[in-house]
Amino acid sequence: MTKIIYHPFIIIIFTITSIVFFLSLNKSSQKTDISSKNIEILEQELNKMSIETSQLEEKIIDADSEVYKEKVIRNELLLQKPGEKIIQLLYIENQENPEIDPVETDKPFDMWLDLIF
Repeated sequence: MTKIIYHPFIIIIFTITSIVFFLSLNKSSQKTDISSKNIEILEQELNKMSIETSQLEEKIIDADSEVYKEKVIRNELLLQKPGEKIIQLLYIENQENPEIDPVETDKPFDMWLDLIF
């Protein structure tokens, strides 16, 4: 029996089997790490989706209110109540005075050159 255990062929087979076993463990460990990272990413996406869902639900609740409906009717559909008068103000953009030119000053490098030469 001891001759079979110490036979070179058996030792080689045992060594190869051990190497394959450890490589398999390493691959399994890598797959586990990748799976845990994927789970973390999916949990973050789930949290984002749940926050977005709650915000959309709030918007739905707001859209059902009378105040929001009146706001849409007045602003987007441009409707008014009977007997109501609307005053529309014009928006005037700020215009810069084109008559005033910016003062040109010498750059420090030009002043330095004038001083030396």
